[in-house]
Amino acid sequence: MGQPLEGGFPRAFAGLAGAAAWVSPWRGDSLADRLEWWKAAARMIWERPFFGWGPGSYERMSGFFHDGRLKSLFAHSFPLETAAELGVPAMVFLLAACFRRAAAMDKRFIRAGLIAVAVQSLFDFSLNVPGVFALFLAGIALGSPRPEDGPRAMPARRILAWAAAGTLLAAGAAWHWGARPWLAFLRSFEAESAYSEGRLREAETAMRRAARLDPLPARYHAGLARILEESGRTDEAVRSQAEALRRDPARSDYQRRLKEMLKP
Repeated sequence: MGQPLEGGFPRAFAGLAGAAAWVSPWRGDSLADRLEWWKAAARMIWERPFFGWGPGSYERMSGFFHDGRLKSLFAHSFPLETAAELGVPAMVFLLAACFRRAAAMDKRFIRAGLIAVAVQSLFDFSLNVPGVFALFLAGIALGSPRPEDGPRAMPARRILAWAAAGTLLAAGAAWHWGARPWLAFLRSFEAESAYSEGRLREAETAMRRAARLDPLPARYHAGLARILEESGRTDEAVRSQAEALRRDPARSDYQRRLKEMLKP
């Protein structure tokens, strides 16, 4: 009699814990909030599907993709947030690697626990917490079977394929997260130099290039607004200044400048 009870208790406990984790996100207005966060993440993915907006960018960028009333650190969905920040290829690679290792586990209780966490993270931010994610990876490592004949050498073709894929991903990430912001800064510097010398057309072209290369910083849009206003194109200047304020609502000087531009 004792053995069935001992075997049944972990299953019952795991079932109750899984049910609680599954039900908790759907209470009250939580579902409506999550739908807004998921929509914002989906729109971020649509804008930059391959390399995303950069690690940790969801909190800063999500407000531009919904009405801004529901600010959140997380998208409350690990796959969506990973794809929005790092790109769809990185998300697919990460999930495929985790599930491949989990499928090969010979410790079923560890596998069941990891599956429960993974399913729950589809609708919440559990795995976006670094400590939880580290424990999740540790669980995969502990539950993975060890080959009886020792480590196996990876075929040369597979090594080359992984190296090529890693190089392409690293190059793309370096361009999107490193080179583009730096080039945008250089273009903005050129724009400021041209503006100070009265070459407004060149200044406008350079500042627009800066804003296209890196649309996040509000200062590029504010600089473009100043150039357009000096050129006598008030309506376009107002739109650029409003865009700068939308990207950085805390800037009181942007607010004051927009009010001055809107005065009759």
